[in-house]
Amino acid sequence: MSSSPSRPKVLTAAFVRTINRPGRYGDGRGGHGLSLLVKQTANGRWSKTWAQRLRISGRTVSLGLGSYPVVSLALARERALANRQAVEEGRDPRRRHAVTFAEAMAAVIDLHRPNWKPTSNTEQQWRSLLAHHIGPTIGPMPVADVSAADVVAVLDRVWDRPELARRTARRISTTMKWAMGRGLRETDPTSAAVAAMPKLRHRPNHHRALHHSDLPDALNKVRASEAAAATKGALELLVLTATRPGEVRNATWDEFDLVAEVVTMPAFRYNS
Repeated sequence: MSSSPSRPKVLTAAFVRTINRPGRYGDGRGGHGLSLLVKQTANGRWSKTWAQRLRISGRTVSLGLGSYPVVSLALARERALANRQAVEEGRDPRRRHAVTFAEAMAAVIDLHRPNWKPTSNTEQQWRSLLAHHIGPTIGPMPVADVSAADVVAVLDRVWDRPELARRTARRISTTMKWAMGRGLRETDPTSAAVAAMPKLRHRPNHHRALHHSDLPDALNKVRASEAAAATKGALELLVLTATRPGEVRNATWDEFDLVAEVVTMPAFRYNS
Protein backbone atom coordinates (compact mmCIF):
# COMPACT_ATOMS: atom_id res chain seq x y z
CA MET A 1 0.00 0.00 0.00
CA SER A 2 1.48 3.34 -1.09
CA SER A 3 1.86 6.11 1.46
CA SER A 4 0.70 9.68 0.98
CA PRO A 5 2.53 12.80 2.09
CA SER A 6 1.31 14.59 5.21
CA ARG A 7 -0.97 17.57 4.66
CA PRO A 8 1.09 20.80 4.49
CA LYS A 9 -0.07 24.19 5.79
CA VAL A 10 0.10 25.48 2.21
CA LEU A 11 0.19 23.42 -0.96
CA THR A 12 3.52 22.57 -2.53
CA ALA A 13 4.31 21.30 -6.01
CA ALA A 14 5.64 18.04 -4.53
CA PHE A 15 2.50 17.48 -2.46
CA VAL A 16 0.22 18.12 -5.42
CA ARG A 17 2.23 15.73 -7.56
CA THR A 18 2.38 12.86 -5.06
CA ILE A 19 -0.87 13.01 -3.07
CA ASN A 20 -2.94 9.87 -3.61
CA ARG A 21 -5.55 10.13 -0.88
CA PRO A 22 -9.11 11.40 -1.59
CA GLY A 23 -9.96 14.76 -0.13
CA ARG A 24 -10.04 18.53 -0.48
CA TYR A 25 -6.69 20.16 0.26
CA GLY A 26 -6.67 23.91 0.85
CA ASP A 27 -3.83 26.29 0.02
CA GLY A 28 -3.74 27.89 3.47
CA ARG A 29 -5.03 31.24 4.68
CA GLY A 30 -3.37 33.20 1.93
CA GLY A 31 -4.56 30.93 -0.86
CA HIS A 32 -7.64 32.98 -1.82
CA GLY A 33 -9.92 29.98 -1.30
CA LEU A 34 -7.90 27.71 -3.61
CA SER A 35 -8.18 23.95 -3.05
CA LEU A 36 -7.01 20.77 -4.74
CA LEU A 37 -9.77 18.15 -5.08
CA VAL A 38 -8.45 14.59 -5.20
CA LYS A 39 -10.56 11.52 -5.96
CA GLN A 40 -10.06 8.05 -7.37
CA THR A 41 -11.81 7.23 -10.62
CA ALA A 42 -13.57 3.98 -11.53
CA ASN A 43 -10.46 2.70 -13.32
CA GLY A 44 -8.29 3.24 -10.23
CA ARG A 45 -6.52 6.38 -11.42
CA TRP A 46 -6.30 9.61 -9.43
CA SER A 47 -8.18 12.70 -10.58
CA LYS A 48 -6.90 16.07 -9.35
CA THR A 49 -8.80 19.28 -10.07
CA TRP A 50 -8.54 22.86 -8.83
CA ALA A 51 -11.43 24.70 -7.22
CA GLN A 52 -11.81 28.08 -5.56
CA ARG A 53 -14.41 29.18 -3.03
CA LEU A 54 -15.37 32.82 -3.20
CA ARG A 55 -18.16 34.96 -1.80
CA ILE A 56 -19.89 36.76 -4.65
CA SER A 57 -22.96 38.98 -4.13
CA GLY A 58 -23.47 37.51 -0.66
CA ARG A 59 -23.31 33.89 -1.79
CA THR A 60 -20.47 31.39 -1.47
CA VAL A 61 -19.71 29.90 -4.86
CA SER A 62 -17.19 27.36 -6.09
CA LEU A 63 -15.28 27.99 -9.29
CA GLY A 64 -13.46 25.31 -11.26
CA LEU A 65 -9.94 26.35 -12.26
CA GLY A 66 -8.92 23.34 -14.35
CA SER A 67 -7.32 19.94 -13.91
CA TYR A 68 -3.84 19.01 -12.74
CA PRO A 69 -1.27 18.61 -14.32
CA VAL A 70 -2.55 20.73 -17.22
CA VAL A 71 -3.04 23.51 -14.69
CA SER A 72 -0.04 23.64 -12.37
CA LEU A 73 -0.08 24.89 -8.78
CA ALA A 74 1.49 28.16 -9.90
CA LEU A 75 -1.11 28.70 -12.62
CA ALA A 76 -3.97 27.77 -10.28
CA ARG A 77 -2.71 30.37 -7.78
CA GLU A 78 -2.49 32.95 -10.53
CA ARG A 79 -6.08 32.30 -11.56
CA ALA A 80 -7.28 32.33 -7.96
CA LEU A 81 -5.61 35.70 -7.33
CA ALA A 82 -7.14 37.18 -10.49
CA ASN A 83 -10.59 36.00 -9.40
CA ARG A 84 -10.13 37.45 -5.91
CA GLN A 85 -9.08 40.78 -7.37
CA ALA A 86 -12.13 40.80 -9.63
CA VAL A 87 -14.42 40.29 -6.64
CA GLU A 88 -12.67 43.05 -4.68
CA GLU A 89 -13.30 45.38 -7.64
CA GLY A 90 -17.00 44.50 -7.67
CA ARG A 91 -16.80 42.25 -10.73
CA ASP A 92 -18.02 38.67 -11.06
CA PRO A 93 -15.08 36.55 -12.31
CA ARG A 94 -17.52 34.01 -13.74
CA ARG A 95 -18.69 36.58 -16.29
CA ARG A 96 -15.31 37.29 -17.84
CA HIS A 97 -15.55 34.26 -20.05
CA ALA A 98 -19.10 33.11 -19.39
CA VAL A 99 -19.25 30.18 -21.81
CA THR A 100 -22.87 29.15 -22.33
CA PHE A 101 -23.98 25.54 -22.36
CA ALA A 102 -24.74 25.84 -26.07
CA GLU A 103 -21.21 27.10 -26.74
CA ALA A 104 -19.74 24.32 -24.63
CA MET A 105 -21.71 21.65 -26.48
CA ALA A 106 -20.70 23.17 -29.82
CA ALA A 107 -17.07 22.96 -28.69
CA VAL A 108 -17.54 19.26 -27.85
CA ILE A 109 -18.95 18.69 -31.34
CA ASP A 110 -15.94 20.44 -32.89
CA LEU A 111 -13.60 18.38 -30.69
CA HIS A 112 -15.02 15.02 -31.76
CA ARG A 113 -15.98 15.77 -35.37
CA PRO A 114 -12.61 14.60 -36.83
CA ASN A 115 -13.24 11.15 -35.35
CA TRP A 116 -16.68 10.71 -36.88
CA LYS A 117 -17.11 8.96 -40.22
CA PRO A 118 -17.87 11.35 -43.11
CA THR A 119 -20.99 9.33 -43.92
CA SER A 120 -22.35 9.21 -40.37
CA ASN A 121 -25.11 11.46 -39.10
CA THR A 122 -23.58 11.79 -35.62
CA GLU A 123 -22.91 15.50 -35.91
CA GLN A 124 -26.43 16.10 -37.18
CA GLN A 125 -27.83 14.17 -34.21
CA TRP A 126 -25.78 16.24 -31.74
CA ARG A 127 -26.83 19.54 -33.31
CA SER A 128 -30.47 18.51 -33.56
CA LEU A 129 -30.47 17.47 -29.91
CA LEU A 130 -29.00 20.83 -28.93
CA ALA A 131 -31.38 22.84 -31.09
CA HIS A 132 -34.63 21.06 -30.27
CA HIS A 133 -34.31 19.39 -26.87
CA ILE A 134 -31.47 20.91 -24.83
CA GLY A 135 -30.94 24.43 -26.14
CA PRO A 136 -34.44 25.80 -25.43
CA THR A 137 -33.99 25.09 -21.70
CA ILE A 138 -30.30 25.51 -20.82
CA GLY A 139 -28.57 26.59 -24.04
CA PRO A 140 -28.20 30.30 -23.13
CA MET A 141 -27.17 29.60 -19.52
CA PRO A 142 -23.51 29.83 -18.48
CA VAL A 143 -22.34 26.24 -18.34
CA ALA A 144 -20.91 27.00 -14.89
CA ASP A 145 -24.41 27.77 -13.57
CA VAL A 146 -26.32 24.76 -14.91
CA SER A 147 -27.59 22.77 -11.92
CA ALA A 148 -29.07 19.30 -11.49
CA ALA A 149 -32.50 20.93 -11.38
CA ASP A 150 -31.83 22.57 -14.74
CA VAL A 151 -30.85 19.21 -16.23
CA VAL A 152 -34.05 17.70 -14.79
CA ALA A 153 -36.00 20.40 -16.65
CA VAL A 154 -34.36 19.23 -19.90
CA LEU A 155 -34.99 15.56 -19.19
CA ASP A 156 -38.65 16.23 -18.36
CA ARG A 157 -39.15 17.19 -22.00
CA VAL A 158 -37.88 13.86 -23.38
CA TRP A 159 -38.35 11.28 -20.61
CA ASP A 160 -41.35 9.67 -22.31
CA ARG A 161 -39.02 8.67 -25.18
CA PRO A 162 -36.45 6.35 -23.54
CA GLU A 163 -33.79 6.23 -26.26
CA LEU A 164 -33.90 9.99 -26.74
CA ALA A 165 -33.79 10.48 -22.97
CA ARG A 166 -30.69 8.29 -22.62
CA ARG A 167 -28.96 10.04 -25.51
CA THR A 168 -29.81 13.46 -24.06
CA ALA A 169 -28.42 12.56 -20.63
CA ARG A 170 -25.23 11.10 -22.13
CA ARG A 171 -24.50 14.16 -24.23
CA ILE A 172 -25.23 16.60 -21.43
CA SER A 173 -22.81 14.63 -19.26
CA THR A 174 -20.15 14.63 -21.99
CA THR A 175 -20.48 18.40 -22.26
CA MET A 176 -20.27 18.84 -18.49
CA LYS A 177 -17.09 16.74 -18.33
CA TRP A 178 -15.58 18.88 -21.10
CA ALA A 179 -16.44 21.98 -19.05
CA MET A 180 -14.83 20.45 -15.95
CA GLY A 181 -11.66 19.72 -17.88
CA ARG A 182 -11.58 23.32 -19.09
CA GLY A 183 -11.98 24.67 -15.58
CA LEU A 184 -15.45 26.06 -16.27
CA ARG A 185 -17.19 24.08 -13.55
CA GLU A 186 -16.38 21.67 -10.74
CA THR A 187 -18.97 18.89 -11.04
CA ASP A 188 -21.21 17.03 -13.49
CA PRO A 189 -24.84 17.26 -12.25
CA THR A 190 -26.21 14.74 -14.77
CA SER A 191 -26.16 11.69 -12.48
CA ALA A 192 -28.06 13.54 -9.78
CA ALA A 193 -30.61 14.71 -12.34
CA VAL A 194 -31.15 11.18 -13.70
CA ALA A 195 -31.55 9.89 -10.13
CA ALA A 196 -34.41 12.37 -9.68
CA MET A 197 -36.31 10.96 -12.68
CA PRO A 198 -38.63 7.92 -12.83
CA LYS A 199 -37.04 4.69 -13.98
CA LEU A 200 -36.92 4.45 -17.76
CA ARG A 201 -38.65 1.62 -19.56
CA HIS A 202 -36.50 -1.25 -20.76
CA ARG A 203 -34.83 -0.82 -24.10
CA PRO A 204 -37.09 -2.01 -26.97
CA ASN A 205 -36.32 -5.31 -28.63
CA HIS A 206 -34.58 -5.15 -31.97
CA HIS A 207 -36.30 -6.39 -35.12
CA ARG A 208 -36.28 -10.14 -35.46
CA ALA A 209 -33.50 -11.48 -37.70
CA LEU A 210 -34.40 -13.16 -40.98
CA HIS A 211 -33.18 -16.74 -41.38
CA HIS A 212 -30.94 -17.19 -44.42
CA SER A 213 -33.30 -19.81 -45.86
CA ASP A 214 -36.03 -17.14 -46.06
CA LEU A 215 -33.82 -14.69 -47.95
CA PRO A 216 -34.78 -15.67 -51.52
CA ASP A 217 -38.50 -15.19 -50.81
CA ALA A 218 -37.81 -11.88 -49.08
CA LEU A 219 -35.83 -10.57 -52.04
CA ASN A 220 -38.55 -11.68 -54.45
CA LYS A 221 -41.07 -9.69 -52.43
CA VAL A 222 -38.80 -6.65 -52.60
CA ARG A 223 -38.44 -7.01 -56.39
CA ALA A 224 -42.20 -7.36 -56.81
CA SER A 225 -42.97 -4.36 -54.62
CA GLU A 226 -44.01 -0.94 -55.92
CA ALA A 227 -40.96 0.74 -54.43
CA ALA A 228 -38.71 2.80 -56.70
CA ALA A 229 -36.21 0.83 -58.76
CA ALA A 230 -33.29 2.56 -57.03
CA THR A 231 -34.68 1.65 -53.60
CA LYS A 232 -35.17 -1.98 -54.53
CA GLY A 233 -31.69 -2.19 -56.05
CA ALA A 234 -30.09 -0.54 -53.05
CA LEU A 235 -31.81 -2.92 -50.64
CA GLU A 236 -30.72 -5.96 -52.64
CA LEU A 237 -27.14 -4.66 -52.80
CA LEU A 238 -27.20 -4.08 -49.04
CA VAL A 239 -28.30 -7.67 -48.42
CA LEU A 240 -25.90 -9.28 -50.88
CA THR A 241 -22.86 -7.35 -49.64
CA ALA A 242 -23.79 -7.54 -45.92
CA THR A 243 -22.98 -3.87 -45.49
CA ARG A 244 -24.67 -0.91 -43.85
CA PRO A 245 -27.24 1.47 -45.36
CA GLY A 246 -24.82 4.41 -45.24
CA GLU A 247 -22.22 2.56 -47.33
CA VAL A 248 -24.83 1.72 -49.96
CA ARG A 249 -26.35 5.22 -50.07
CA ASN A 250 -22.97 6.86 -50.55
CA ALA A 251 -21.50 4.35 -53.00
CA THR A 252 -20.10 5.72 -56.30
CA TRP A 253 -19.85 4.02 -59.69
CA ASP A 254 -16.06 3.75 -59.56
CA GLU A 255 -16.48 1.25 -56.71
CA PHE A 256 -18.26 -1.24 -59.00
CA ASP A 257 -16.46 -3.57 -61.39
CA LEU A 258 -19.40 -4.89 -63.44
CA VAL A 259 -17.19 -7.22 -65.46
CA ALA A 260 -15.57 -8.93 -62.47
CA GLU A 261 -18.80 -8.54 -60.46
CA VAL A 262 -16.89 -7.04 -57.55
CA VAL A 263 -17.74 -4.10 -55.28
CA THR A 264 -14.79 -2.40 -53.55
CA MET A 265 -15.64 0.00 -50.75
CA PRO A 266 -12.97 2.45 -49.53
CA ALA A 267 -11.76 1.95 -45.97
CA PHE A 268 -12.73 5.47 -44.83
CA ARG A 269 -16.41 4.61 -45.47
CA TYR A 270 -16.44 1.11 -44.10
CA ASN A 271 -16.47 -0.17 -40.54
CA SER A 272 -15.61 -3.85 -40.18
